[in-house]
Amino acid sequence: KYETHIVVEFEKEWGEPLKTVTTPLKTGVDKDDHAKAELPGFFADTCRTHTMRLEWVVRGSRPDLAAATQRLTRNLHRWSIEDDEGLVRIMRYLKGTLGLGLMFTVWLPDIRDCDGGTWIDFYTDSDLNGDPRTTKNTSCWVLLYKGRKTHACLDWSSKKQLSMEIATAAAE
Repeated sequence: KYETHIVVEFEKEWGEPLKTVTTPLKTGVDKDDHAKAELPGFFADTCRTHTMRLEWVVRGSRPDLAAATQRLTRNLHRWSIEDDEGLVRIMRYLKGTLGLGLMFTVWLPDIRDCDGGTWIDFYTDSDLNGDPRTTKNTSCWVLLYKGRKTHACLDWSSKKQLSMEIATAAAE
């Protein structure tokens, strides 16, 4: 499995086995995060390889890694110790959740039923000031192909918004 390969290769470079965590992003901001953001990180030379591998996994079957991975890709040109910590945390989460992933089920009778057997659902959401460093919002959407026994995700996306909002309704 590709996720296992990613974790094994990362552990080789990191030099020690990863301990698992339950979330891909840390919560809150530490007092020394600003200082860590100014110092070059250990993975500065290989950060592009690691984040692009994670992006491939996100697109294929792991949208739970999308927000954390996209946060890292914003800093590829100025990789820091803070980004190292984020990458290690994602890899620790990935190691602990190797059995997870999306499963797409398409039931042929749903497709053959021309009288409302399948439909498209579209959902959107946004967090309010979700990035603690910039206090900017992240919006996301998902496009689903559904039927009585059909459940397939066609596409999804998340993106940090350019402006800051102070109300949830404005953020969405």
